[in-house]
Amino acid sequence: MFPQAFKGIERSIKIADFYNCLFQAFDHDSEIFIPIEKRKQIKPYLWIGLHAVHLVCQVISTLTKSTDLIHMVAGLTLTGANLFGFFMLCDISRDPTPSQLLNYIAARKEKDGLISKCLAILVYFFYAGGLLVPIFVGVLSIIWPCFPSLFSSLLCHLDGNNSQLWRWTQAGLAIFEFILYRTLCLSGIHYAISTAGTSMAALWLDCKKLLINSTIFIRNNDYRYRDDEFTRYSNLKVFEKIVNSCVKDRIFLTLALVGPLLQVLVGFSIIKIGHFPNPVIIIGLLIIYVAILTMTMSYFSVAAHLNRISIGWMNRQKEICVRKEDRKRLRATTSIRVEFGNNFVEALTPLVVQEFCIHNTVSLLLLTN
Repeated sequence: MFPQAFKGIERSIKIADFYNCLFQAFDHDSEIFIPIEKRKQIKPYLWIGLHAVHLVCQVISTLTKSTDLIHMVAGLTLTGANLFGFFMLCDISRDPTPSQLLNYIAARKEKDGLISKCLAILVYFFYAGGLLVPIFVGVLSIIWPCFPSLFSSLLCHLDGNNSQLWRWTQAGLAIFEFILYRTLCLSGIHYAISTAGTSMAALWLDCKKLLINSTIFIRNNDYRYRDDEFTRYSNLKVFEKIVNSCVKDRIFLTLALVGPLLQVLVGFSIIKIGHFPNPVIIIGLLIIYVAILTMTMSYFSVAAHLNRISIGWMNRQKEICVRKEDRKRLRATTSIRVEFGNNFVEALTPLVVQEFCIHNTVSLLLLTN
């Protein structure tokens, strides 16, 4: 299932293996995703610690080096993007479930059509963004070393420093920023896109097949497969529990909490510095904004659609279930729910999230004016 998308995922895992920033690896002999060897597990922990120090330095830089509100918000935007990736990266328990889930999805031999193409486009789009964002930050560190939230800003003086030592230091810090953001993007995109994206796409495809089969049975007045219908839905609920165990406590929770906040900050920054003469800043912020908007809308929309499909299936079963046993089984059945923390996504959740982003962006603009 999803062969085109998994080619991109395998490539990203190879790059991540070079940096040793993930607790997962790809076995080329067996062609499966596996946990990394025990002797290499210390390296991802070192990356987590390094990114934690980087996050603290970003906060200090933003609070001490911001000369006005626009610089403050722009610095907070980069800090928020770093925080988003850090929460995705922070897999302290070394959970093996994502690898098992990816292996299960990749091993399924089913036709996936348009969903596979859309998922492949999403995967390659974010992996391209995962390269462009570190390049943008590295270039920004060279052309604007005093920009808040950068390492170079902690050593930068606003009156200028043109010494040879400072130029070499600036180049080294730019490379360091690139590596940090590259590992952060690889880790964050692996969990947010490769793990959560493919699992939700597979869940969506299973829900569509369930609804199509149910429609065919009802249209042909074929009720002999009623038990098979409930069995398929029970298997779907088991798959839903596995997906939720991977995404609800860290991946989707981070997307639901940090994603809208970051979208507000980036949108505000783009509007405020839209007249800025340097296009690199605007392009970088636009890439981040489009990536966050695409991710939040895609995930919340798919999760809401899954909930609607399952509710529609249950309503159909209520109309055609005659036996008392079937009605009892139907009353014990719950809808498909993609969870984040202790909450789950409903039909109107995507609109609520975007309304929150637009409302708070406008409020921030009015307050600053």
